[in-house]
Amino acid sequence: MADKKKYRMLNLLDGMISGCTKCPLYQNGRATPYWIKNDNGNVPSFVIVGEAPGVNEVENNEPFVGKAGQILWRIMDQYGFKKEQFLIINSVNCRPVNGNKNGKPTQEQINRCREWVNLYINTLMPLRGILLGAYAQQSIMNESVDSVIQNNCTLTLYQTNNMNTPLIPMVRSVHPAFSIYSQEGESLLENSIKKFKLI
Repeated sequence: MADKKKYRMLNLLDGMISGCTKCPLYQNGRATPYWIKNDNGNVPSFVIVGEAPGVNEVENNEPFVGKAGQILWRIMDQYGFKKEQFLIINSVNCRPVNGNKNGKPTQEQINRCREWVNLYINTLMPLRGILLGAYAQQSIMNESVDSVIQNNCTLTLYQTNNMNTPLIPMVRSVHPAFSIYSQEGESLLENSIKKFKLI
């Protein structure tokens, strides 16, 4: 979808977020929000909110490039979706760590990064979105999530800053990494993507 104003604004946000030092997470490395840039002014139609970048995402500056990402894009492909159709942003855009391993974001870190998430979504105004995992859902809904599995496929309506625009439907989903550790994970993920396709 061509929209040169949105394209310019997203580029501006990319420049701003790349210098963000609101919390110490930036010291661990950052993965800026992902979207395909081209000469035509095209912008993505949809949004994915993920949890947090890991070491692979920081090194490649691209989300969902590991095993969980391979599962996600294989299922997405089954339902006719390509990565270039999405703006992908995380609940926190810098890498949380636990020792030398990937960690989980704290509520305070999610709260600090929520402004960026909202700015990107309000700029893009996607047709619909998908929330991958508990931290993504906390970021959008600003509330703790008791059971991601129980809430899988639940529809949430995102209110933009502009009260005159329609609510953006967001499908709640388990994180693709759950598919690696649980047999039911891939089935739950596929169900949520199927719901995303149909709304």
